Amino acid sequence: GVRDGIDLADAEATLRDSLAWRRGVGRPVLEKAQEAVNEASNATADASASTTAQQKGRWRNAPVQRNLPHKFAVGEFLTDEQLTYVLDGQRARLVCCIQGRRIDEDGLMQALEAQSSPDDHAMSCVDVEEAVDTLAMRRLQHSFLYSKAVNARVCALLSLKTGVLVTVVTVNDLKDVSLRSTKLAGQFRAALGGAARRGDRLFPTLAGPTVIANLPKAIQLLVGLVANLFPVSVRRFLTFARIDSLDDGLRRLLVEPDASAVFLDDVDSTIDKMLRRLPPNAKQ
Repeated sequence: GVRDGIDLADAEATLRDSLAWRRGVGRPVLEKAQEAVNEASNATADASASTTAQQKGRWRNAPVQRNLPHKFAVGEFLTDEQLTYVLDGQRARLVCCIQGRRIDEDGLMQALEAQSSPDDHAMSCVDVEEAVDTLAMRRLQHSFLYSKAVNARVCALLSLKTGVLVTVVTVNDLKDVSLRSTKLAGQFRAALGGAARRGDRLFPTLAGPTVIANLPKAIQLLVGLVANLFPVSVRRFLTFARIDSLDDGLRRLLVEPDASAVFLDDVDSTIDKMLRRLPPNAKQ
């Protein structure tokens, strides 16, 4: 049946899938994530105020980076200039920020194929759905699922401390993103798309709203097409917005509290506008 817009049979299947993965092929990923967060998680010491997830004295990101699968490539090409997290303790959100224009997709995929990896033994956790299944794609998805597991652990710890369910809000900044698509860039995007769908089912309570920020004018008329690239569960809480506070880069959000506060207010305003457009039963 369906209740409040949720297919109960699908929800049950999702839960069973997640539990089977956690007890089976996904267990090594979860153990690595738990080990990293336990070592790094001074971040949970004060969840009452807006602060960056990597603020000095609260969060040491080194353990998370050390356990990152295939870090010889992923850690080199996905730094805090391309992807970072900002903790909004006041609103119970961990905001994941991505700037696509700063990601060297071709370079990352080439690096992922270039050498052997000590983490390949744990790649059975990956479920590649795309027709093109390369070693680089599997390794990238493996790394992505580890990041999802880290996020889930951090959100669970914060939720226990605050008594409020903490979720991840994803902000994908597409300003000046290249519209070209090389073969490797296509594999990069396909791998992330497949991993996003898999992660959505493995960590169903984790995902909050998704914000597509600063969509290039060339594809603003194709908003519907862009939305269809995301899983159905994501599309329910997907919105598009202009967020100027991202213009000076992501690293600024980690080192300047004022910049972080402005960004978090921009995200909150965007989400509030989205929720006001939804029917009441869709907001749960």
